[in-house]
Amino acid sequence: MAINQVQVGAPSTTSNADGATPYQLGGKAAEGIVAELHGKWYTAAYRGRVFHGASAAAGVTLARDSTTSTTFLLANPLGSGVNVEIISADLGMLGTTSVIGTVGLACNVQTPTATTQITSTVVAGLIGGGGVNQAKLYSSATITAITVLWPMFQIQTTADTADSNHYDFDGKLILGQGAVAHYWSNPVQTQAMVPALDWAEWPL
Repeated sequence: MAINQVQVGAPSTTSNADGATPYQLGGKAAEGIVAELHGKWYTAAYRGRVFHGASAAAGVTLARDSTTSTTFLLANPLGSGVNVEIISADLGMLGTTSVIGTVGLACNVQTPTATTQITSTVVAGLIGGGGVNQAKLYSSATITAITVLWPMFQIQTTADTADSNHYDFDGKLILGQGAVAHYWSNPVQTQAMVPALDWAEWPL
C-alpha cells in the first residue's frame, strides 16, 4: 500500500497494541478519519457508534444531587465490552418558572436497581440504520447517592428564557463498564424538564 493511501473501513472492533503500525483509517469518501470532511461525529454515527437518548416529551422532574432515586440515568453495564464516551448533554425547559440553581451529571461505579428502561427515545445517530446501543437509559432507578458531581448548567432566573442549555464534553467524560451517570439539580426543580444525552460506544 502506498504511503499516501488510507484503508477504507469501520473503526476497529479491537484495540491496537502499543507499538502497532496499522494503516491509517479512511472513510467511504476516501477521506482520512483525522480530517473532518463531515461533522466531527459523522463517521462514528455512520458506523453505528453514536446514540441519542432523551426523556419522553412530557419530561421528568430532576432529582437532587444527593438522590437515591434518579429520574434520568445512563448506565454502561458490566460486560458491555465498550467504553461510553459522553458527547454532549442538553436540557429542555417545559414550563415558564424554574428554580435558581445548578444542573449537572453525577457519575460513579455501581449497579442501579428497580430500574425502568427507556427504549422509545433512544436512537442511533444514523436514523434508519446504525448499531445497537450497549449502554442503557433509565427513566427511574434506585441508586447509592453519588458525590462525584459534574456541574453543567446554571439557572440564574426564576423566569425561563430561551437560553441554550447545551454542554459539550469533548472527550472529558467516559463511562467504563459498570459506571453510571445521572442528571441532578440543586435545589430540586419544581417543573418538568426534558434531559438528553448523546454518547458514543467504543470497543475496549
